[in-house]
Amino acid sequence: TKELEGLAVYEADYYANLVGGYADLVLEHPSARNIADYMRSALMVLGEGERVKVGAWADFVQQNTDGLAQQYNNLVKAGYARGASVGQIRRTIQMYNQGLAKQQVTALARTGAQHYANSAREAMAQDNADIIKKRYFLSVLDNRTTIGCRALHGKTWDIDDDKYVRLPRHISCRSSYLFLLEGQDRPEGRQIAIGSGKDYPKDADKKPTYKGRKSKDIFDIERVNAGTT
Repeated sequence: TKELEGLAVYEADYYANLVGGYADLVLEHPSARNIADYMRSALMVLGEGERVKVGAWADFVQQNTDGLAQQYNNLVKAGYARGASVGQIRRTIQMYNQGLAKQQVTALARTGAQHYANSAREAMAQDNADIIKKRYFLSVLDNRTTIGCRALHGKTWDIDDDKYVRLPRHISCRSSYLFLLEGQDRPEGRQIAIGSGKDYPKDADKKPTYKGRKSKDIFDIERVNAGTT
């Protein structure tokens, strides 16, 4: 949680510089204290329909911790009931730690990182609501994207519209918001297509380049290996 608080401060600063760079404006950077206060009150709303969980980050961490302890107790009780030795019970717990428990903790960490990052961006946007007017839903469009996030890709909400979809939408959600200045209808700058990075949208005026660099230095996007830590 302490590391995620540092991530939130960094993310708010980065996005303030990124959005301000569109129009050579200096945006307000929320203080670390303001971001921390915002994070403590920000709710995670995970799931859809009747299967939905709502709570602050601390609530989800506590639920995960309680669930892990309960499962350990169940494994010990089950081993005892079946006449297993202490060594056998220990190996069963180790297998659980390396399998399902590891998956659950990893999913919680990924979701928490998105929660802190998106909430920090939101805090930055609210501090600059005089010039930031819209939020743009950006999905990572690949074969792991949920139907809900895929359907919301490209949808916009006014910055003062409280009925926008909260992020993350679900466990391990990768969607995020881009913030648009007054007069912008969609994100500007780099035009990146799904794929190797060499196929660009038909409506792109030109392939993206770094400002001030030679034309051969095209900003090329490559897929990140799924095994990258």
